[in-house]
Amino acid sequence: MVAYAKTPARRRRQILGDLLMVGWVAGWAWLAYSVWSALMATAEPARRIVASTGGMREDFRSAGDSAAKIPLAGEELRKPFDLAGGSLERLGLAAEDQVRSLEQLATLCGVLLFVVPVALALLLWVPARVRFIREALATARLLDDPADVELLALRALAGQPLADLARISPDPLADWRARDWPVVVALADLELQAGGLRVPADLRDHDPTVP
Repeated sequence: MVAYAKTPARRRRQILGDLLMVGWVAGWAWLAYSVWSALMATAEPARRIVASTGGMREDFRSAGDSAAKIPLAGEELRKPFDLAGGSLERLGLAAEDQVRSLEQLATLCGVLLFVVPVALALLLWVPARVRFIREALATARLLDDPADVELLALRALAGQPLADLARISPDPLADWRARDWPVVVALADLELQAGGLRVPADLRDHDPTVP
């Protein structure tokens, strides 16, 4: 699979783009985790309330059971302990609800903070990379014969700027007609450079005019 362009400038831009994408994903992952951790930490006081009320509720229940064993006045003595235990139970349930809400909020914020910016970046990055790879593979399949190189060179003569053609040869059309292979390859490279591609090495060195 052709992952990167053959032309140095395009290849450098692609590698830089990939590195920036990796950094973007890693940066948002770190930020999302930091926000998640911070929000989860805000639930710690409520967690301590849940833990402490559970223990105190058991203490009041045990004390109430002990008070109930006192003859005659046991039930009356037990009531204050039962009331206190009930209050602690309601407090613990409220604290559990708060912990659950904060944990859900932390998870939602962490996921959204990571997914949204990363998804937006991927929507721009993935299609461009896939498009290049598909074009590169298609070009590689098509460029399997010297005649294909000559056809690309002819397309360059028809569509590329004259200044670019003049840099290759003073008379590129005449050289193409004469099948001057270095010029033909250079013209084909000029046509392919917009996509960051070049004529494959095996065709560059295969001059069909040489017996």
